[in-house]
Amino acid sequence: MEVKVGFIGTGGIANNHMNKLAQIDGVRVAAVCDIDKDRLKAVAEKRGATPYTDYKDLLEKEDVDCLFICLPPFAHTGQELDAIQLGIPLFVEKPVALDLDYAEKVADAAAQAGVITSVGYLFRYSDLVAKTKELLAGNKPNLFVSRYLCPLPKSQWWGVRDRSGGQLVEQVTHHIDIARWVMGDIDKVAASGVRNVVPESEAFDVEDTSALLLRFKSGALGTVSCTCVLDKRWNSEVDFVAKGLRIEVLLAPTPKMRWSNRGVEELDGAVDPYLEQDKAFIEAVKTGDASTVRCDYEDAINSLRVSVAANESIASDGQWADV
Repeated sequence: MEVKVGFIGTGGIANNHMNKLAQIDGVRVAAVCDIDKDRLKAVAEKRGATPYTDYKDLLEKEDVDCLFICLPPFAHTGQELDAIQLGIPLFVEKPVALDLDYAEKVADAAAQAGVITSVGYLFRYSDLVAKTKELLAGNKPNLFVSRYLCPLPKSQWWGVRDRSGGQLVEQVTHHIDIARWVMGDIDKVAASGVRNVVPESEAFDVEDTSALLLRFKSGALGTVSCTCVLDKRWNSEVDFVAKGLRIEVLLAPTPKMRWSNRGVEELDGAVDPYLEQDKAFIEAVKTGDASTVRCDYEDAINSLRVSVAANESIASDGQWADV
């Protein structure tokens, strides 16, 4: 069975997915859509796909088996809802939306229609994160600690709150999702954010540094520290602490982990989580069985809720916000 894939959005993350799909037998990128005509033309020619500047034309004219929606947070304006009406399985890159109202409409529509969905929380497919879950099985984690340190992204929309939601919505959501997947849901969040390095302008009105305190429903606690003021080199890492056990997972720049109990053991990342998540989604499309998908749209909303609550806490000068 050939799986014909459509793409709405042809930027960097979309091309990353296209490269991974090229490694999966029987998958063809059949149609692509973007409002950037130059980028659209280049991608369509490279992939041998039919180009569209209006996603509604793509949905009307193309018989795609599934759809990848790779848009900035502010640009989700009905694409998912229109595709769901046609019964098309959806892969949506994170964050799924800028606000919860829209995301909840999509989740409800997908559930009612029985449409398969997957969201790009790729670290659920990481062998290192899977090993972390295995090590913590039967040993309740008590503390989560994460650090997300990076340069300022170059996208023009990224630094504008009404377009990206800021670093907590657009980037740190990955760490929040890892925490949820390993430790369970988060009940409350308190946060503080500052803009001390990047000057405020029309192109930047979000915090450049933030710190979060998480309270899990299990009673565990967590901290998240993030900034976008580095000149180069990303550092993304998460730690878990349980009785007698510490697990350190480095996600970037080089995936690896170490854990200490009675001794110290180490493991290098050997799996490409981008490829594994796309394989899982394509398998679900082929079989109609969504059990291979580790994060569907409804589950992904719960990670977005934490980021939204953290921004609310920042706006209230660090008051606890319910998730």
